Amino acid sequence: MNQALASDYPTYEDHQRAWEELAAGIARLKPTVREIADGEIPPNSKPGTLTIIGSGIETIGFSIGDEKIIQAADKVLFCVADPATVVWLKRIRPDSLDLYVLYGEDKVRYVTYMQMTEAQLYWVRQGLDVVVVFYGHPGIFVLSTHRAVMIARREGHRAKMKAGVCALDTLCADLGVDPCHPGLQTHEATDCLTRRRRIDTSLHVVLWQVGLIGELGYRRHGYLNSGFSYFVNWLIESYGPEYQITHYVASRYPTIEPLIAIHALKDLHDPEVQSTINGISTFYLPPRDVVPTDRQTAVDLGLLKDGQSLTTPKSPLREIGLYGPREMLAFDAFRQFSIPKSYRWQGNTRASNFLIELRFDTSLQNLYRHAPEQALNDPRFVGLSDRERQMLASRDSGAIQIAAKGTYVRSEANENMIHSLMVSKKACFDFLSQVRGKPLTLARKTAVQWAEKHGYQPDWSCYHATVDHLYRTTLSPWTGVYVTVDGSTVVTLIGHRGNPLHSILYVNDRRIRHFTLKGGMVQWFEQPGVPFNGFLKLDLQSSGDRRLVGKLWPRQSTASDAKILTVDAVDPATIAMVNRLSVPPPLRFGSFILRSNGRFTRVPTPMVLADDRLIIAGKPIPVFELSSDSLIWSEGTRDFYSGNIRFLRDPVAGSIEIYGECRSQEEAIPLRCYGARQPGNEDPPLAYDGPPLPGAASKHLATLANAALSTGGLMLWHKWEKAHLASLTVAQVLASLA
Repeated sequence: MNQALASDYPTYEDHQRAWEELAAGIARLKPTVREIADGEIPPNSKPGTLTIIGSGIETIGFSIGDEKIIQAADKVLFCVADPATVVWLKRIRPDSLDLYVLYGEDKVRYVTYMQMTEAQLYWVRQGLDVVVVFYGHPGIFVLSTHRAVMIARREGHRAKMKAGVCALDTLCADLGVDPCHPGLQTHEATDCLTRRRRIDTSLHVVLWQVGLIGELGYRRHGYLNSGFSYFVNWLIESYGPEYQITHYVASRYPTIEPLIAIHALKDLHDPEVQSTINGISTFYLPPRDVVPTDRQTAVDLGLLKDGQSLTTPKSPLREIGLYGPREMLAFDAFRQFSIPKSYRWQGNTRASNFLIELRFDTSLQNLYRHAPEQALNDPRFVGLSDRERQMLASRDSGAIQIAAKGTYVRSEANENMIHSLMVSKKACFDFLSQVRGKPLTLARKTAVQWAEKHGYQPDWSCYHATVDHLYRTTLSPWTGVYVTVDGSTVVTLIGHRGNPLHSILYVNDRRIRHFTLKGGMVQWFEQPGVPFNGFLKLDLQSSGDRRLVGKLWPRQSTASDAKILTVDAVDPATIAMVNRLSVPPPLRFGSFILRSNGRFTRVPTPMVLADDRLIIAGKPIPVFELSSDSLIWSEGTRDFYSGNIRFLRDPVAGSIEIYGECRSQEEAIPLRCYGARQPGNEDPPLAYDGPPLPGAASKHLATLANAALSTGGLMLWHKWEKAHLASLTVAQVLASLA
């Protein structure tokens, strides 16, 4: 097998420049593009060749001879899901271009498909030999290839599509399905649902794309699939709740088994089961009913053959070869095209190299199947890291995918820089002041200079991957208040920096003390004080805005009965709140509850402050200094021996809270100190004074904030505002520059 040296592997910058040139060239064609008669060569067009091939389902699943076709082509484009195949293609054709860049989270997929078509035709029309590689079979679940072949042939070019192995082929093999007996019905799930197509329960039924019901756009980080329960209920109407279906995902890597999971239809409402459904999931429903043969027909034909009864549409096929207004939008999209910030460049990973070798080495396959660690110890793979070896040795398809893509690689420099912004409002303000208002190119340069000035050396090529990782695996970036449009539900989250499960989570004024975080989804079950179950998916949108999407349902109900719940992050209205944060001098005095993050973090400590005395845990403190907004003391108690704290007003409850630094006699490092003033009988009543919220949301926030005062308070608005600023900086402004 021909492999280019690592030095020949393309760079992201080369790929970006090539795409910008191609996009500009295609955009210039709009005035000249028209529908022509079959065989007519458009002006300034030379007869070219278009060959479309499939990469199969498994890693590098090309037909014999495809490598030579790829190497001999003038131009190569590809749209491939498997990272090892992408690396292999880039090695043998460093100049190949990835069609995945045309997907965008804010773009209708149809425009993307039209752009893909024009990209395939661009060099063909210049008389070149173009090879296009698509995942699986290049003509199954693909619009752009059929359109490109149709238009190319109509314009007089040679165009050929070569068959490849698709997921239906592997499904029939893995599940033992003979599509000819009694017959096969296959549909794209959303189309089947929205058109209420008649499912023939006497046939094999295969439903594709069950992980993106009703999704017309594109999301690089997975679909919310909020219409899934609706889809399941529709299937139950035909099959009943107990009928068993097979959730299938084909094997993509040598020696790795496919996913074959059997579920009763009713069990698909379980959030944990739903979390296993993704964008490449397929459902197989075995035949349920026996249909008798029509005797007269059997007599007439001399056969006994099962039939299929379908509603005949106005036209069984779509017209895909014309240039209408929707198709011409592709050219406008190219005029403004730039590679989306969410696009992930596939690096030349060592794990992909292992999979490439595995694809062509049957002896290595046998060894990897029975002794994966031994296979990985082959001298060819000496450069694999311990983490890569661990994931590859697991023989888990998901872990292998992560290793091959390189998304598991954690950039410590990126995480350090992001962490510094997450914990420091000063750092955020400093960064934003440097880049805001500048043209994009200058802003990017300024961002690099800012990072270098502060001692960071971020890996910008994986910045978005770092953000995605942090926002899926931690809850600290999600600190804030989230509310429905009508204010009927408000979710309050204070993320813990160290352990997500120590985070504080409220739904309305109910504290959710026991929950899990897995795969970007928070889930809990009914518990004391919480009479409902629920789950919330963490959704960082392409704009950088945060929201939570999920369901809530009571014990006597099920998830299938619950409606989709969407709560959007609320802006803390910093400017409007500034004048509400100062503490009136009389309210600095009184009884407080102190807490710290030291050994006795769960122990609330009483503090009494007057103009002439300070008492902590019953002990008078001889040395203290009180100013307009701060308190400093020394020679205190064991747990609070010294401290320097500020007085803050939290507009959520109208409460007086304190925050700063303290030291204990038993711990060498400084500790975070916080607390809250306990309302007195003569104090004005506490009331919500925060940002405007719809419905009863403000009442719920005030209730939970007031309830927390007796244990030291929440400092809710201040944490909310800090996290909002940090997320704006990290996930919006900085992400747009990386």
